[in-house]
Amino acid sequence: MRFVTITGADDAVDVRDLAALSREFPFVEWGILASLTSAGTPRYPSDRWLAELCRRGHHLNLAMHLCGRMARETLAGDDTWVDGWSVFRRVQINGYVPPAPEFAAVAAREPYEFILQVSSEEWLQETATEVAGLPNVGLLFDPSGGRGREPGRWAVPPLGVRMGYAGGIGPDNVEQVLRDIGPVNADAWIDMETGVRDERDRLSLDKVQLVLESVAPSFQQAAGTLPEVEQ
Repeated sequence: MRFVTITGADDAVDVRDLAALSREFPFVEWGILASLTSAGTPRYPSDRWLAELCRRGHHLNLAMHLCGRMARETLAGDDTWVDGWSVFRRVQINGYVPPAPEFAAVAAREPYEFILQVSSEEWLQETATEVAGLPNVGLLFDPSGGRGREPGRWAVPPLGVRMGYAGGIGPDNVEQVLRDIGPVNADAWIDMETGVRDERDRLSLDKVQLVLESVAPSFQQAAGTLPEVEQ
């Protein structure tokens, strides 16, 4: 497995704390939600916070998660929202809108890797067919759609497709989820958001710590493949 993605850091989180966790757990990736209408609210950092992340975060594993209009326009072939965030190497496009043919030109941009959400096993197969031949595109199997609900079962990745898993994952069940998903290729990842937040809807770094400690042995077994974070 490649990453454990923790999504939803916002203005209530100190970027230095993210860096400290990344030094301890090099396999953690921080998923940052970007929205034109929700910036500055819980889960959606302000432009000022993003600027601080870009200043300090060059050695972190970071993924920009585009929401709303940003996501729709990117899927339609507009690469405007991909520019300006040089510290991000993965771009997740949230929502369940099939990509337009023009998206292929966006997906070809280096050094970015793009992630499309899929909400069902049926759509997983359809989307995998649509993005076949786009080497920079992976899929996130997320039937929960950010609502923190674990699916009835975890889908098997289509042949040759990089795929992550999301939905109801947190410190209480992450080890069981990994067992349920079963053996996966080195490019797979898991993503969690609601499961690592507190009753005030703030990212709980204590819960994040528990998750990362729980899965660390799995990554230590494949230490030779871990991404490195500079000290």
